[in-house]
Amino acid sequence: MWRVNTPDDLVCVTPETREQVAQDNALAEERRDPACATQECEFGPDQCLPGYVWRTITPDDLECVTPEMRDLVAQDNALAEERKDPACATAAAPVQPDAEEMPDAGAPPEPDEADPGDAPGAPEEGGMTTAEATDEAPSMGTEEARTDSDGDGLYDDDETDIYRTDPNNPDTDGDGIGDGQEVFDGTDPNVMNERADSDNDGLYDDDETNVYFTDPNNPDTDGDGIDDGQEVFDNTDPNDPSGD
Repeated sequence: MWRVNTPDDLVCVTPETREQVAQDNALAEERRDPACATQECEFGPDQCLPGYVWRTITPDDLECVTPEMRDLVAQDNALAEERKDPACATAAAPVQPDAEEMPDAGAPPEPDEADPGDAPGAPEEGGMTTAEATDEAPSMGTEEARTDSDGDGLYDDDETDIYRTDPNNPDTDGDGIGDGQEVFDGTDPNVMNERADSDNDGLYDDDETNVYFTDPNNPDTDGDGIDDGQEVFDNTDPNDPSGD
């Protein structure tokens, strides 16, 4: 069904993903750093609390979600075309229903109640009943059947068929960056990338930007005399000069 983060967001996702998107939207305010509402922050008033990142369904989508959810959003966007029903490609575009009034918008229609079809026990050609045929029908191709064996945010079949990565290794190239994160970042998950620490504070640049929201070019973002890496190790806030 459609994701409908906005009325024109017609990317096809699982019902669970659409429900999670709605839940993330509802929690948006409490996941933003409240200090940034009254003072200047590096990423502006929409800066997230530690542990959250911007979702970026679109470039202006600054809702704060977990890194795993952001990876899933990127994956859904990448697979948008192949999840559309190809039979509908040449049909005239219908008037889009209101997502709030029709919560199942984008899902396949339910069978017509006036046409019950074969009775559950009616034998099909060859002697197999409809119920037996249903039991033996393969389940592959449904979202529920797709697996992510290594938990890197990429489905096994996408790893083998699209990204050519190892579905049993979350970091195929062994560079410390998960395959799913590399796909989201637009880097090659099969080529080792050297993770940089530009300011030598003990934190990788990508972690400073996406996890701790510190300055990757300033070893002491809050200017309190303690390096960002040391503050993370001490479990203090590297963005708070008071040391809390």
